[in-house]
Amino acid sequence: MCDKTVYVKMFGDFEVTFRNKKYKMSQYLNKQPLNLFQYLLLNHDKIVFNGDLYDALWSESKNPKSALKFTIHSLRLSLKEIFQEDIQWIISSKGGYRLSEELTFVLDTDQLMDISKKLENKVELTQKDYKLALKVMDIYTGHLFMTNSQFFWIDQLAEWYRTSFANIIGRICKYLIGIGEYELMIKIDYQAILREPFYEGLHYFYIQGLIKTQEYHKALQYYDEINEAFYKELGTGLSSRFKELYEILEEENETELLELSKIKVALDENKEKQDHKGGFYCTFDMFKHIYDLSLKAIQREDKSYYLILFSILSHNGMDKKARVLNKLRNIILSSIRSSDVCARVNDYQFILLVKCCDYDDTYIIIQRISQLFYKAYSSRQYRLSYSIEEAKK
Repeated sequence: MCDKTVYVKMFGDFEVTFRNKKYKMSQYLNKQPLNLFQYLLLNHDKIVFNGDLYDALWSESKNPKSALKFTIHSLRLSLKEIFQEDIQWIISSKGGYRLSEELTFVLDTDQLMDISKKLENKVELTQKDYKLALKVMDIYTGHLFMTNSQFFWIDQLAEWYRTSFANIIGRICKYLIGIGEYELMIKIDYQAILREPFYEGLHYFYIQGLIKTQEYHKALQYYDEINEAFYKELGTGLSSRFKELYEILEEENETELLELSKIKVALDENKEKQDHKGGFYCTFDMFKHIYDLSLKAIQREDKSYYLILFSILSHNGMDKKARVLNKLRNIILSSIRSSDVCARVNDYQFILLVKCCDYDDTYIIIQRISQLFYKAYSSRQYRLSYSIEEAKK
C-alpha cells in the first residue's frame, strides 16, 4: 500500500515531503496558490469555508468569489503536476473546501502546538517535561513562512508560534538554572536567540547565564550590544526588567581606569554610528535631558528650537506596528540634520527637537517626512499626523 503521509515544514521555509521526496513549495507555486495551499494545510483537519478564505486571502478584492474559484483550479492542477500522482488533494465541500481525508498530514506547526498544550499547566518542569520541551529546538527552525503579501492572519499566527517557542525556551532556561546547568542553558538559549533575535526574554536568560558563570564583563558588553540593536530595529531599548540585571553587573564587574585617549576613541565610534543616520536617535529619557540643555542654550543663540510630534494612526489597527515604526524612524532620521534629535514617546509617536530659523522652516521637514512615509505606506493603510510647538525658556 502506498504511503499517503504528507510531512509539512513551515518554520523557516515551506517544504512538503511526500513519498520520501522533498518539495520547496515556493519554487513550484505562484503567490496566490501558495498562500491558499498554506492556509488549507494549517487547517487540514477541518472544512475551510469560503467566507474565511475571502477574509484571509482576498479581503481587498472586488470579486473574491471569482479569485478563489480560479486559484483553487490552478492549485489543483499544480499539485497534480508537482507530485505526479492521481490524487485529489483538495475536496469541494458545501460552502468551502478541505484537504483530502485519504492523506495524513503531519505539520511542524501542529507539533509545536501539541508540546505547548502539554506544558501549559505545568508549574515547574520535570526532567521528562524538559526532554519534551527540548524538541521545539528541532521543530522551530525559524519564523513561520509567509509570502511578501504579509496577510494579517499569518502575522497573528506567526506571532503566536513565536511567543509559544520563546515561552517554552524560557521554561527550559528556568529548569536548567534550577539544577545548576548554566553552561548548557547558555548554549540552548543562544541557539534560540539565533532564531528569534528580537524576543527580549531570551536575552534576559542569556545575560542571567553569563552572570551565573561570572562572565560579568562579557554580560555588560552583551547588554550594550543588544540594547543598541533593539533601538535600531524596534525603536525602543530593553525594558525595565533588565535594570535589576544591570545593577548586579555594575556591582560585580571590576571598574577599569581608562585613559582619556581610550574614552575619546569610544566616543568617536559612537559618533560614527550616529552620523550615517542623519539625526540623533535616543531614548525619551535622554531626549528630556537634551531638551533641558537646549532650553538653556536658547538665550545664547539666534536660532530657535521647535518640538515636532508625529503620530501614526490606522483604522485597521497597527497589525505590523514594529515594522511601520521602524520605517518611520528611519525616514525621520534621514530627513533631519545630525544636530537634530529624535526619540520614540510610545507605541505610536515620535518626538523631534529641531533647530530652525523660524516656524515656517519646520514645515519643510514635516513635508519631507510625510512624502517619504506616504510613498512607503498609502493613506488607506496608515495616516501620519503632526503637531508643532516652539521650545521656550
